[in-house]
Amino acid sequence: MKHKYLIFLALLIPVVNLYAENELPQYWETAASNPRGIVIVVHGLNVKPSKMGTPSAEGTLVKLLLDSGYHVYRVTLKGHSGPLEDMQSVTRSDWIHDAYYQYCRAKTIAENGQLPLYLLGFSLGALVYEVLMNEETAIPVQFEKIILFSPAVAIKPAAKTVLWLQPFTNDKSIIKSVSPEEYRAQTGASIAAYKIVFSMEESLCAASFKNCNVDTIIFIDKNDEMVSAGLLRKRINQYKLTNWRIYETTNTGAVIRPQYHHLLIDSKCVSPSTWQYISGTILSFLD
Repeated sequence: MKHKYLIFLALLIPVVNLYAENELPQYWETAASNPRGIVIVVHGLNVKPSKMGTPSAEGTLVKLLLDSGYHVYRVTLKGHSGPLEDMQSVTRSDWIHDAYYQYCRAKTIAENGQLPLYLLGFSLGALVYEVLMNEETAIPVQFEKIILFSPAVAIKPAAKTVLWLQPFTNDKSIIKSVSPEEYRAQTGASIAAYKIVFSMEESLCAASFKNCNVDTIIFIDKNDEMVSAGLLRKRINQYKLTNWRIYETTNTGAVIRPQYHHLLIDSKCVSPSTWQYISGTILSFLD
């Protein structure tokens, strides 16, 4: 019996390691003979980095970019590739360090190839890099163009009610996710993670988005559970983000369940026609 148990563990361990490896930072080069640029692609809160795509995953953003002539550097932020404890202990510095370190690696590749550097960020990933653009860093964080999905830069007040649980919880407490299970990096996000997201949004407003008026397109569902399209428009006007354009869309017709309007990142999250629209808009914008 013990022998059979050890065989089972031997078979299980490679699967666990493969899962972890799939969520680590990845860099892929396009097969196109004349690369058009490098795109940093970064996930949302408690979303598996691999759900942003791989070279073989049809209907994903990474594959779309690679097939269209762009190298891709897929970023991983702490708490999204390892044990649950990483999500429970994450700090603002962790996410800033991860994002900056991986930016510097991508920038070096871009400079060596004399290629433009772009950003495609979803939710948390969008917020972290927008904040990082306003941080004082040895190498300034800059992009030629930016593509944002449901960016957590205009969070609905209702989404912040999660902090009402603080008297009954601590920073390590996990708030179970309501998003489709296959997209979750962990069972949920920690109170600590939510606090960081909300404080980062506040710091971005305090900085008046001063370095963020880059040529930017934004995809958002009007029924987004976390981000307010109306508040986003107000901030664009308030902070004179004249180069930001919103493409309001819908994920009606999504095949994933439960339907989650904040999630727009692949062809299963939206209808075929909406995915075609998103894909075409991205490629037209980058061209």
